[in-house]
Amino acid sequence: MATIKEIAARAGVSIGTVDRVLHDRGHVAPEKREEILRLVKELNYRPNASAQGLIIARKKLRFAFFSLDPEAHPFFRELNAGAKKEAERLRQYGVEVEFYEDFEDRVLEDPDSLKVDGVAMVPLPQFDGIRDWAIRNALPVVAVSTRMDGCTAFVGCDYRQAGRIAAGLTAMVAGGKGDVVIVSEGTEEITSFYERVDGFRAELADRYPRMKADQTCFFIDHTVKLDLPKKRPAAFYLVNPGDYSICRTLQEHYQNPVPIITNDRPEECRRLMEEGIIAATVCQQPEQQGSLALTSLVDLATGRREAAGDHYTELSIHIRQNI
Repeated sequence: MATIKEIAARAGVSIGTVDRVLHDRGHVAPEKREEILRLVKELNYRPNASAQGLIIARKKLRFAFFSLDPEAHPFFRELNAGAKKEAERLRQYGVEVEFYEDFEDRVLEDPDSLKVDGVAMVPLPQFDGIRDWAIRNALPVVAVSTRMDGCTAFVGCDYRQAGRIAAGLTAMVAGGKGDVVIVSEGTEEITSFYERVDGFRAELADRYPRMKADQTCFFIDHTVKLDLPKKRPAAFYLVNPGDYSICRTLQEHYQNPVPIITNDRPEECRRLMEEGIIAATVCQQPEQQGSLALTSLVDLATGRREAAGDHYTELSIHIRQNI
């Protein structure tokens, strides 16, 4: 039976590249990926799971995972669930994971109280102190969902590509013409907002010259009255929806319903799609992001830095028929 080293030599790539293909992580050229998968099958390669587990168990690893309250932020319900499922799997190897979802937690004021081998976090200003502390102590830091300066690795999606996909969906429901109003919770300074909108507007400019998205409306919660145009738009692109209840506000503003394209797919989004309020959504596999963040920390803490790398999760389109 072949080893991963032999496959890498036959394919003319590094061991890290083979590892990324085997675990569906990161970017590998399609033709090289196919060659590696062909060699895996041809040489009957099987990973030595027991050996990998033994290496991890000897390390007695301990990690911290910083995220948002899943009850207040639906997206993080799925992301945190994926991380906790992976943490449970890693327990068999003696890996411990501490989860922090409260901005009032004492460790934010006293990072030295953390006794960990690495940190995964959703990049928010509240966690900057933890990131800086980890970097000073030469600990691996994995940014989850959004990139953050100084991090060792990143797990998330390509937001600009997500915006381009959303533009294509919007053009389909709007017939390729008309004005689109961009709506989002928060401000334009949020990375997930401005990268998605950059991709969205670029796709419209490249492929749909009869469409434009010049107006943007921000809100804090669904009770805030939006400054929406008097003329009914062709569609809404809801970038960061918050709790999705804003969708009802948008639909009730005009006499005729306006198609809504949005992102992600927690339970609230599913219900609104069943009702026909949301036309389509672009998903980024938050459960896998949570899981991969911990897998990356294991790779980094056990010296497999090339295998860790940056991981981009797949973007998928969901409509009422496949939710």
